[in-house]
Amino acid sequence: IEHLYAIGAGDASSIDETLQRQLTLVPFVAHFRATNARGEIVYGDETPYPYVSIADREYFSAQRDNARLGLFTGKPIFGRIANKWMWVFSRRINRPDGDFAGIVFALVDIDEIYRILERIQIENGSSISLRDGERGLIARYPATAGKYFPIGETRSSQPFVEIGRASCRERVS
Repeated sequence: IEHLYAIGAGDASSIDETLQRQLTLVPFVAHFRATNARGEIVYGDETPYPYVSIADREYFSAQRDNARLGLFTGKPIFGRIANKWMWVFSRRINRPDGDFAGIVFALVDIDEIYRILERIQIENGSSISLRDGERGLIARYPATAGKYFPIGETRSSQPFVEIGRASCRERVS
């Protein structure tokens, strides 16, 4: 998108086409979307009008406030357009003069994460958990019988906690 802006081709049609092309290259991404500098989702598939604002989302403000952040992966969010849990990967968009122009972001459906984890061969009685940087749960497969761990849950199994403690002790010594 920055390249399109730089060559004077940053119109909505060209940006939407670019995002749609990227979507075909990354099959596990549900949507590629982009915002303007105010945080309104103005580009991408299934973009409603009036525009939906994400200016209050952590991934938007992180990109807006830090020009050198690069790829930002935050906590899963409940999508305002998709109406389901999504994991967001975002990057800042700059104008040719370096000013903030918005963000571009990929949305991965949490159900797709489960489908990916489901394909991994694990021993009976084992599970796989994907967690964010603060140990909040993104996805867990398979769900433990009788236990439900909601997205964002920070509780962990005792073996996981013990491994974490041992790892911390090794780094300290």
